[in-house]
Amino acid sequence: SIFLAAMEGTVVGTAMPTAVASLGGIEIYSWVFSAYLLTSTVSMPLWGRLSDLLGRRQIALVGLGVFLLGSALSGSAQSMAQLVTFRAIQGIGAGSLITLGYTLVGALYSLEQRARLQGVISGVWGIASILGPFVGGLLADHASWRWVFYVNLPFGVPAALAVGFGLNEPPPARKTL
Repeated sequence: SIFLAAMEGTVVGTAMPTAVASLGGIEIYSWVFSAYLLTSTVSMPLWGRLSDLLGRRQIALVGLGVFLLGSALSGSAQSMAQLVTFRAIQGIGAGSLITLGYTLVGALYSLEQRARLQGVISGVWGIASILGPFVGGLLADHASWRWVFYVNLPFGVPAALAVGFGLNEPPPARKTL
């Protein structure tokens, strides 16, 4: 899920000229990127707190669902304003993927294992940053710009299944907001 969120930050860049040609709206072009980054950043502490209160598994699934919903809606956008709005929704979900990905590493692995896994996650970010523009251009040229969003769906479903069935945790202690 961290890979999906990291890749989505860069995959859109090379597909946007095609999207602008299709949808228009060059004057709000930059908001397609900004909406995603702003909402993902702002929502991170909220997802972390919600996972403390309600449980990591449940909130990870909700966050992944929001991300995938935003992805599907972004791919179906009929105007640039819709695309910006749907990217904001996608960004809210991405905030959970990033935050809870790191949180789950801390919860599931020993201190010694965490250092290695943090290195792996950093490598995932690096690979996503390199692959994102390439994949975005490839999809825009050979399929449609919409596929830079739809491509998340077949990867997100197995991620949700892995979290849903693979993450067992004790119920969280009752806390108040």
